[in-house]
Amino acid sequence: IPTENEWYKAAYFDPTKNAGAGGYWLHANQTNTLTTNTVGAAGAANFDDGDYVGYPAMALTDVGAYGTNSDSYYGTNDQAGNVMEWNDAVISGSSRGLRGGDWIDAESISRSSFRYSGVSTSQDFFIGFRVASVPEPSSLVLTIFTSGVILLRRRRA
Repeated sequence: IPTENEWYKAAYFDPTKNAGAGGYWLHANQTNTLTTNTVGAAGAANFDDGDYVGYPAMALTDVGAYGTNSDSYYGTNDQAGNVMEWNDAVISGSSRGLRGGDWIDAESISRSSFRYSGVSTSQDFFIGFRVASVPEPSSLVLTIFTSGVILLRRRRA
C-alpha cells in the first residue's frame, strides 16, 4: 500500500506543468475538470455523472478501460474514479486514508482536495487498493558493491 504522499504524487503531479516547474492537476487523469465517464474520451473517468453513457448504472470497469488518454502523468490508470484506494495515512485510531473517488460518487469525490477515511478492516464494493513498489536502499548498495567486485575480478584476470 503506498503512502498518502506516494499515491497523491502518482495521481496528481505533472513535472511538465508551469513551464517545467511542475504542478498538480485537480483530477488524477491530467485534467482540472471531469466532464464525462464515457470510455475512450480524453480525461474521462469512472464516476457517477448521472447517466453512465456506454455502461449500465453502478458498473465497475476493467483497469485501464479508459485508455492512456485518461492516465496520470506517470501512467497510472483509474486513480480518478472506479474505486477509492487505501493509502497508509493514519487518520485516527484504526481509520486509514482513502483517495481517488469511485464509480458510485460524483466527480467532486475524485478531486485532489478530497480526503476520505475508513476503518482498515472494512470491505465495500467501492473500495480497493493499489500496490506500490520501491526498491530497498540495501538492494541498490548490494548491486553497486557486486558490480565493483565483478569489475575488480575482470581486471585481475
